[in-house]
Amino acid sequence: MPEYLALVRPSVNRIYGRAAGSVISAEATTLGRSVGEDLGVMSLKYLAGPEWLSFSTSSELGPAAISRLAGSSSLLGVFRKTADDALIPVSVAREECVPDSIMSIQRYKGKTNETFTRLMVTLGLACLDDSPTTVPRILDPVAGRGTTLNVGAYIGCDVSGIEMDKSDFEQYRTFIVRWLKDNRFRFAEEQFQVPGRDRSLNRGFAVRYSPNKAAERSGHFRHIRFVNGDTADASAFFKSRGHDLVIADLPYGVQHRSAAGRSSTDLSPLSMLVAAMPSWLWCLKRTGAIVLAFNTLTLSRSDLIDFASDCGLVEHPLTVGLGFAHQVDASISRDLVILRHSSVHAADLSPAAEPD
Repeated sequence: MPEYLALVRPSVNRIYGRAAGSVISAEATTLGRSVGEDLGVMSLKYLAGPEWLSFSTSSELGPAAISRLAGSSSLLGVFRKTADDALIPVSVAREECVPDSIMSIQRYKGKTNETFTRLMVTLGLACLDDSPTTVPRILDPVAGRGTTLNVGAYIGCDVSGIEMDKSDFEQYRTFIVRWLKDNRFRFAEEQFQVPGRDRSLNRGFAVRYSPNKAAERSGHFRHIRFVNGDTADASAFFKSRGHDLVIADLPYGVQHRSAAGRSSTDLSPLSMLVAAMPSWLWCLKRTGAIVLAFNTLTLSRSDLIDFASDCGLVEHPLTVGLGFAHQVDASISRDLVILRHSSVHAADLSPAAEPD
């Protein structure tokens, strides 16, 4: 049986602690399953200093599986181990639409670690029922200062975000415009106002960028769209079924207020989902997926799955039974779940109030 070793990112143990082995294995298993590959039993081992993920397969890894593993958030490269213990690299080059500084340059209190965010994006893309025929589009409906948007842009996706906090909205706009200028991207920015469901106007901006003149001439653009508004108004901000993924790192128990005093996210995580999920589903394609990270100390996994079932959603089969839970600190025990439409309820996904 072919034996493989994948080099683990040094930062992973710091992020996931004692659960690192479980999270790394769960991600690799999901990526393998997404292309029909069984990576078998996995284990972590130290070899010549660094830490490696070891696994064996019944046959040689195919190009699709190698490509998936190359995009892993936790692994730096995959090698095949030969009979004489030599390591032969098999990973393909990582696809990088923009420099990775877009993910790491922002530093502020409360920022979700970019490696964990990349885990959410990578798993979400792997769990799409149909491979997008166009550039995948991601919506983060609780975007904060844009970590998910930055990771999506790095991977090559179009990204959309909603954030109630005016300061976070302004700081992200300032950051992304300055970053594009500093990295000499050709881009155009548009600022706009869009009405919410209560007809109040919400500020927003959209950026269209291209890495070079040749890409611009050939029409190869990427897009960022960000709205300062209530996440429950997502159906008023974006068109129906316009996104392949909804990715949300749910509030861990901290209150979130808008300048106008609206309170859809000034609630417990579950109450926020009750208020916002109809609009999120409005934005999601039927073949899309929802990736939710949550604090199990304020929202249990069973309550989340039960709520999802009531919304016509089921846990994605690629991730059922896998362990992504890990301790962040004394007050946050983080887990994630990936959901997709169930066939029973897929016909009725519109929110109570649709935009004009």
